[in-house]
This record gives sequence, C-alpha cells and structure tokens, in this order.
Amino acid sequence: MLGAWLGGCALAPLPAGARAVHAFQVETYLGNRFSGYGSTREACDARRAAERALERSTAPERGPFQRTTVVSSCRAAGLAEGGYTWAVEAAEGWGVVMPSGALCDAMRESLAALEPAARLGSCRPVTLTPR
Repeated sequence: MLGAWLGGCALAPLPAGARAVHAFQVETYLGNRFSGYGSTREACDARRAAERALERSTAPERGPFQRTTVVSSCRAAGLAEGGYTWAVEAAEGWGVVMPSGALCDAMRESLAALEPAARLGSCRPVTLTPR
C-alpha cells in the first residue's frame, strides 16, 4: 500500500471517520520514521519545508527530531482518531504522527521550543492511512 501511496495512484476512499490530510514521511538519524501532515496541501508543503530546513541545518544544538531526512513528498492520506500511533497537531492545521505516545510527547516538546506560537494540542492516538 505504501508503494501505491508513494507512486501516486488514484485516491482510495477515506476510511470511515477519517478526515482528509496530506502527509509525508521523515526518517530520523536512528532510522526510525514518523509522518508530518497538513490539513491542506499548502499546510503540508509548509511543514515539509520546515523539516527540510532542519535536515540541511548544521547547527550543533539540533535535537534528535531535527537530525532527519525527508523521504517523501506530500501525498493524500486519511487521519482518524484512535489507533496505535500518536499525533500532536498545531492550531495552524499541521501536525506530526509518531509511533508511540512517549515519542509524541518528546516531539511536542521539541516543536514547542522551535515554534512557540504554534498552539500545540496534546498527543492523542490516531491512524494515518495512505490514500
């Protein structure tokens, strides 16, 4: 399914209870992956650009979530409440999906330090499904 998502095939219908988002994949320096997303393509592109800026940064104080490689472009996805991954979302319509609640909490702290005006919500369980 991920291959179809990255390959740009026709959109699958949204899963029941999901909302449409656009998402991209990021890989950390340890090889773990997480997803960034936006409620619109423009919000996703802006979040992806922020991740790309961190990727190219040479600042020595970069944290673990800032030593990353963006591995995909923004693609259509569905985001539903509940599941085994965790998301933190900003009031501006972008967010990050992490593989665990603890990693989500750590990412939230990292984002709050980078973007203090972002008005971040709390971490919550979600399911992100490629379309």
